[in-house]
Amino acid sequence: MMTSEAYSFAGWAHAGLPLVTGVAPPGTCSLTLLSESATFEQMALGLTAQSMHKRQADLTLLHMAMYAITSVLFAPLIVDKVALEITPDHFGLVLDERAELHALWVGRVMLSKTEQPETQVTQLALGALAPIAVQARQSSRVSARGIASIMFDALIAGCRQVARSAGTDAEALVHTLIAAGPAWYQPARPILAYPDAGPAVRFYVPRTCCVLNKQPSAHACSTCPQYPDDATRLERISEWLGTLANEDFRQVTGRQRVPGSE
Repeated sequence: MMTSEAYSFAGWAHAGLPLVTGVAPPGTCSLTLLSESATFEQMALGLTAQSMHKRQADLTLLHMAMYAITSVLFAPLIVDKVALEITPDHFGLVLDERAELHALWVGRVMLSKTEQPETQVTQLALGALAPIAVQARQSSRVSARGIASIMFDALIAGCRQVARSAGTDAEALVHTLIAAGPAWYQPARPILAYPDAGPAVRFYVPRTCCVLNKQPSAHACSTCPQYPDDATRLERISEWLGTLANEDFRQVTGRQRVPGSE
């Protein structure tokens, strides 16, 4: 098997965090290791020490794993149009001494010659994520349905954000993910935001809060389903986009900010 050092994918540049290849640096936790109950609980304790409550810490670890999957597996398919073959023990998270995620790691990886890249990568991603989802569900004591909703919402949102940042399209992969989900799963619904005088920007409102909160917290996403209405969401979206630098605005919205229309 070849090492990831032999490859360079434009998709990896859209991870948002550094992506380290080759030998795992100190603080690395592979997805295989994260799926072990002792490791999961230890890492969750590290997050609760940062003033997170237990359920939030458990679900944050699940989101970290999904972020790694989106960045390592989905981004090369979306941006470079290549499917990768990699085992969960050869990619994962790089954490600092405070258990904060500051990089991603990829060890050994191969290119796939599959004729169904979306299907193969989706199966690989869900297989790597499944045991971590079990740990999150058991540790946080939330329903399997709640965990599944969070998973598919986050994976689909991650694909769309990579595509938007890269100026490409991820809908073939999104459709494959939706098809792989439970029959009852309802994808996030779109809303149109007008942050400036330019074209509308499409955002998506998930059906389930990403940490299963019953009401929006001070750190709620701008599209939180717990807000009372879309008017509130659109106001939060505009406020958030207004705080972004021009390049960050472009990566989030997929277009340049219209000067003088803030």
